Amino acid sequence: MAKKALANELLSNERERRHWTQEYVAAQIGAPDTKMVGKWERGITVPAPYYRQQLEVLFGKKARTLGIVRNGDIPFWSVPYRQNLFFTAREAILAQLYSMYATKATPGLPLALSGLGGVGKTQTALEYAYRYRHEYQIVVWVQAYSREVLEADFAALAPLFNLPEQQEQDQQKVIQAVKQWFSSLTRWLLIFDNVDDLHILDGFLPSPARGHILLTTHSQATGVIAQAIEMQAMTLDEGAFFLLRRAKLIPLHASQTDVVEESLQLAGQISQTLGGLPLALDQAGAYIEETACSLAHWLSLYRDQREVFLQRRGEIIGNHPTSVASTWLLALEKIQRVNPAAIELLHFLAFLAPDAIPQEVITATALVPGPLSPSFATEPVQFDRAIKDLRAFSLVRRNAETNMLSIHRLVQLVLRAQCDTETQRLWAEYTVRVLNKVFPDGSFETWSLCEHLLPQAFAAIELIEQGQMVFREAAQLLHRVGGYLRQRARYTSVERFYQHALSILEQRYEEEQLEIALLLNSWGELYFHLGKPTLAETYFQRALALRKKLLEPSHPEIAQSLHNLGMIYVDLKQFALAEEYYQQALSIREQMMGIVGIGPSKLAESLGELGYLYWQQDNYNLSEQFFQRALTLHEQMLGAEHPRVGVDILNMAAVYRQQGKYHDAEHMYLRAISLWKCTQGPEDPDVAYAQSGLAKLYLLQERFSEAKLLYQQAYIILEKALGPDHPKAVSVQQQITQLPI
Repeated sequence: MAKKALANELLSNERERRHWTQEYVAAQIGAPDTKMVGKWERGITVPAPYYRQQLEVLFGKKARTLGIVRNGDIPFWSVPYRQNLFFTAREAILAQLYSMYATKATPGLPLALSGLGGVGKTQTALEYAYRYRHEYQIVVWVQAYSREVLEADFAALAPLFNLPEQQEQDQQKVIQAVKQWFSSLTRWLLIFDNVDDLHILDGFLPSPARGHILLTTHSQATGVIAQAIEMQAMTLDEGAFFLLRRAKLIPLHASQTDVVEESLQLAGQISQTLGGLPLALDQAGAYIEETACSLAHWLSLYRDQREVFLQRRGEIIGNHPTSVASTWLLALEKIQRVNPAAIELLHFLAFLAPDAIPQEVITATALVPGPLSPSFATEPVQFDRAIKDLRAFSLVRRNAETNMLSIHRLVQLVLRAQCDTETQRLWAEYTVRVLNKVFPDGSFETWSLCEHLLPQAFAAIELIEQGQMVFREAAQLLHRVGGYLRQRARYTSVERFYQHALSILEQRYEEEQLEIALLLNSWGELYFHLGKPTLAETYFQRALALRKKLLEPSHPEIAQSLHNLGMIYVDLKQFALAEEYYQQALSIREQMMGIVGIGPSKLAESLGELGYLYWQQDNYNLSEQFFQRALTLHEQMLGAEHPRVGVDILNMAAVYRQQGKYHDAEHMYLRAISLWKCTQGPEDPDVAYAQSGLAKLYLLQERFSEAKLLYQQAYIILEKALGPDHPKAVSVQQQITQLPI
């Protein structure tokens, strides 16, 4: 029977999005037959190399993005794990999944593999993805064990799909764009792995869901969120056969009839002893392979040492079966004999987020004195040896392409349970200190690295909360992570992080007053961006009072507090007070420039805000002078395409508008809009501010239709980013209602 042709909907979707006909595309690329494009889209044929190149030029996209790939390949494949060649049994579940998707038994409703941890849910989902990949054009895997990790994984799909929103500042907008992209297509498989809390999927499931969604979860009750397929442990025979394959005691493609009866019986005893749990059987097979021991020897060793092992680790945690913990302890004992340093590394990994651990975190351990050997950061061969010994028992995974490590969460639980309370505390505090060293300051240039490290930072914050830590680095990490989230307009957890950081620092008040002042300043910035100037003033004043008490009058941090209060008083229309604070800040920065680390950026910041103050007071000539000085400094220091330069460009546009220099003003507004769309995304609030300013210019020129369109676009952005009640959104809405048309 001929293989069924599968449509290339990526190509058809790109064409339809541009409102092009198939005939038009054929004409543009010089195809002699106008029906060729239709055949490509229906999957009957694929473009020859010449036409593939012409299509890339016409659409401005790579052939893969257009769904044009080699036979058997897949345009979008984002699965972090290799196919498990030892995958055994589960054929009925795989067939059930395929049948339910094919017959659309539950249209739009995700399917969920549910069951006990270690029962093989993830491996079954992985096997389904590989086995049926030819049915899809897009296969994507995301981790969902926490909302923060799910947000980060989902947002990371935007660059994979080359969506224009990939540089968007607000991650929620990126997530919405990814959802919409899924909703426009049908040939996709989206896998949410480790969904411990099904409610975190709210806001991530594409609607309408025209493709296939698969979850793995511990929960058997999935309610209206998904149709559950419960997975049980392997039967005795299935477990025995899997163990023999995994231990490489039989060939990979052997059948059960090829196995010696005695081996099958012994393997069956091990399967029964371990409760048929695939993860436990996998670990047993790894131990047998590594040590080359017999099945009988493994059984004897396990039975003899079981009670000792349980005593060493204490009580079993949660619903984790005893056999799994005991098997891992056998592996750990073997590694301890050959490479004790590898066990140190494993204990450190046990306190991190288990998936996608960047090697930058390991490198940072050299900067923090503690229980982990610094050789892992300074001697690559030592690190590689530890990874080799750990991988021999499948205790860690390493992705060479991404420089990431991963460790199973149940392995982490066993390792932590091995430690007494004091040892756990030491490792947890060490982990927090390492993450504090490696997590950046959150400036624009570090956003990519911050996002890369965010899951690990969240794991460290969980340790801070659980361990009730009260040392300085814990507060600093909470502050840094909160600051990064604030800059990305992800405000949900920021105030909680700031509050926790403050509670830590206040317990060490005499030692940490400057840290407290810095935190109060950040808190004020949060409220300023949320449109709460009165609350922001309170925190800025508290920060200034502390800094005046502790620092010299000319210190740059005092200048920063004065500057921030100036912004507040401009917002509150208290212009005389604002000018007083701004001038004090400017005076300090001019006097101390280059002496104590004050550079052109801070000076330009003061000049720009003073220019805005004078603009508010209708002193446009003076305002222009300050704006131009700020723009020149920022362009020299940051480059013409840096987002901060856009503020100065927008300010210049506003001055030119008030001076009646309409041509110059329009040029500046369009430049600011283009700059921010490119660097921060088309739905960033800064884009809306520039659009509103350009709309005001068009009103002065009686270009009412153009003004209305810009105001409407700006309001849509602000309503989504800040909410309909934010003062800036309300102001734009009022402008729309007052338009003469």
